Amino acid sequence: AADDAARPIILAFHQANYNRLEYREIAPRLVKLGFSVLAIDQRSGGNYGGEENRTAKESKAFWTYTDALPDLEAALEWARAKHPKSKIIAWGSSYSASLVIVLAAKSHDVAGVMAFSPGEYMIFKALASSDKIQFVPERFGVHGSSALLQPQGKSDEYWKAVETFLAKFD
Repeated sequence: AADDAARPIILAFHQANYNRLEYREIAPRLVKLGFSVLAIDQRSGGNYGGEENRTAKESKAFWTYTDALPDLEAALEWARAKHPKSKIIAWGSSYSASLVIVLAAKSHDVAGVMAFSPGEYMIFKALASSDKIQFVPERFGVHGSSALLQPQGKSDEYWKAVETFLAKFD
């Protein structure tokens, strides 16, 4: 559709030992909310959902988590080039949650950040923005974006927080 070019786009980055399929069940719900979604395989990752992380497999090298930042930057450059009118939300899970905070700090092209279980536990207070929301589940949570993949009813609290945050970008 003509308005698809201006839809907000979510760049979805997986957690350690995972791949883009971490978002296989999450992305369709985000699309129903009115967002485009690009999930990539960062160079630091592994097998998940019955598939290997293609980028990690092809590189045949050992990469640290921070080595994956250029992959996030490349996805951001792609989104900016292909969707110049769209707001861009960087979504990270575990180690990539920490990296999306770095990505947003380095680029004014990131309109919003969803950071599921970032490794720096004091980072929320250090964020300069006054427009920030911290979500802590009522009960013991699940690590990373996987919290959204819990059985029916157990992820509702997480999805409500996600939808409330993303409503700002419609």
